[in-house]
Amino acid sequence: MKVMCTKCGKIISCYDTDKTVFCNECGNNVFVEEGLNLLNRQYKTYIDRANRFTYQLYDYEKAIEEYKNALKIKPNDFTCVLGILLCNLSMQTLDDLRFNKVEEILNSYDIALNNENTFIFLNLVDDIIKHIHIFYNSINSKFTKNGKFINENYLRMYRDGLNDVVDALEFIKSVFEICDEGELKEFVETNNVPQKVDEEIKIACEKRKDVYEVVDEQYELDNLSLVEITSEQKSMVMKVYIALGASLLVSIGIIIAAAITKINYIYFGLLLPAGFLFWLISSYRKKNGV
Repeated sequence: MKVMCTKCGKIISCYDTDKTVFCNECGNNVFVEEGLNLLNRQYKTYIDRANRFTYQLYDYEKAIEEYKNALKIKPNDFTCVLGILLCNLSMQTLDDLRFNKVEEILNSYDIALNNENTFIFLNLVDDIIKHIHIFYNSINSKFTKNGKFINENYLRMYRDGLNDVVDALEFIKSVFEICDEGELKEFVETNNVPQKVDEEIKIACEKRKDVYEVVDEQYELDNLSLVEITSEQKSMVMKVYIALGASLLVSIGIIIAAAITKINYIYFGLLLPAGFLFWLISSYRKKNGV
């Protein structure tokens, strides 16, 4: 069992039966219940930050840092491992493909595929397949012209990526054997993931056999990213933060006015910025699938 020191924040190991535990970092005697509550709150803070960096700010490197911080509190937490893996896939570029991270990251942690973790893993497979399709679509839309690659190096990177895709899918297929049998059977009935993986392996292998050409006049692109964050998405994020600042100023003004005039019903004015913020954030989340 682990708790967090209420004075210096160090994570301390203790027994479930302990009432207090000594922190050798600062000399504080920590009540286990208080230290456990503080630890859980800190874990939630890390997860909330990671989600914000991932789904709102698209800062995947900072998100990975927060997931790793959360793992220090709950080692081998599969939700955090999942977040780290998906962030790596989301920040891929053609010259830095990360499908080989699937096996590397999952093998870096001691994950027991019980009922809950099997469910998480099976949903993860769909996300990985989604990123594989993003890879294919980006190749067609950005790195080829009239069916020909615009640069010979891009063709080489694509072929290397296909090999990594096959290896990742083969690894996933091997993991099915150690999944919770009941959860896997139930999942197969509604979403036949093993069949999807077999189909994706077949598609990737067929693509490896294809013969590709390169344009006569090769050229390079400045941006080799696979997932583009649109200007509309960035603009929406900026609007949300501007609205937060404006709403805070309005709220402070209303509170000051109510305090000076001692007219309590002025406080009802706080409903206006709160309602506006709720609408704006809800619209953003709906638009971006958060």
